[in-house]
Amino acid sequence: MQPLYCIPRCKRIKLFIMKLNISRSLCCFSLLILFVLSCTRRQHTKEEIEQAMNNYDSLIVKQDPAAIAQAFTPDGKLGNAATGRENIRQFLSQITRFKVIEQSSVTNNIQIRGDSALQQGTYIQRNVDTKNDTAKAMGNFTCKWKWIDGEGWKIKHIVTTPF
Repeated sequence: MQPLYCIPRCKRIKLFIMKLNISRSLCCFSLLILFVLSCTRRQHTKEEIEQAMNNYDSLIVKQDPAAIAQAFTPDGKLGNAATGRENIRQFLSQITRFKVIEQSSVTNNIQIRGDSALQQGTYIQRNVDTKNDTAKAMGNFTCKWKWIDGEGWKIKHIVTTPF
């Protein structure tokens, strides 16, 4: 190969432009691959929703209003009682007349669409009041979940219907 100074100026410019075009093509291709990879959605599973509900059930037994509130999205709804994490925390802080001794749920149906999910099922809760009397609450629940990057599945809205 000839030294660069021996190649006529016109040919050197053409070589430079060819190298520039190849570099530009590689850069564009790399950006396209990065874009495609960043747009692919994570496939969520029903097991993730079940695990999130099991976590919520355990938080109910612990009766920690702040932790329960963090299980919701920032604008989450606890039935018609409270909206938003701070309001949910305040609402739950007022419930002191009984202790939850058992909370469990059984899922009947889960539908996942992208970063949202709908879960339906039944729940059972056993409580002890201040007089040591036990009570059992049972019913259906519907829970709308939302995936939040960095936090996981959070409750967007949960509604219970006793039976």
